[in-house]
Parts: sequence; structure tokens; C-alpha cells
Amino acid sequence: MWTGLIQFLVASLLVIAAAAWGSRALVRWLKPAQGGRDLEIRSVVSLGGRRVLCVVRWHGDELLLGVTDQGVSLLDRRAAREDEPA
Repeated sequence: MWTGLIQFLVASLLVIAAAAWGSRALVRWLKPAQGGRDLEIRSVVSLGGRRVLCVVRWHGDELLLGVTDQGVSLLDRRAAREDEPA
């Protein structure tokens, strides 16, 4: 009886630790490099699981990116509006 409960608790802690590590890695990956002013994350929306949509400003363009475990896809690109601060 106790063995099953302990196994469940250990497995749960491992899943929580893996999720925390994965979210930290994703934040570091999405965070622009220090001093890199030509790249800016404008918005990030979680789609559930390990999928997100990101709006990134880069060299005067705004890029809509889809990010999954398998890769990053460019979904849309448009020129950044002039009335928005960089």
C-alpha cells in the first residue's frame, strides 16, 4: 500500500520538476539576448501543452511565430507600425 503511494508521489515530483525546468528553458530561449536591441518579444500566448504563439519585432518587421516541440514556424510577417515605440 505505501509503496504505491510513494511511487506516485515520486513520479509526480519528477513530472513537476521536469515541467518547471522546461518552462525555465523556454523563457530563456524566448528571451532576447542582452544588448540585442533589434530583437524584441512583443507578446507570447500559450496554446496549451508545449505550444505557443509569439509576436517578435525584428529589424522593423513583426513576425508571428508558432513554437512547438518540433520547431518554429513563421505564420505571418508585417512591417511594424510607425506609431508603436520600438
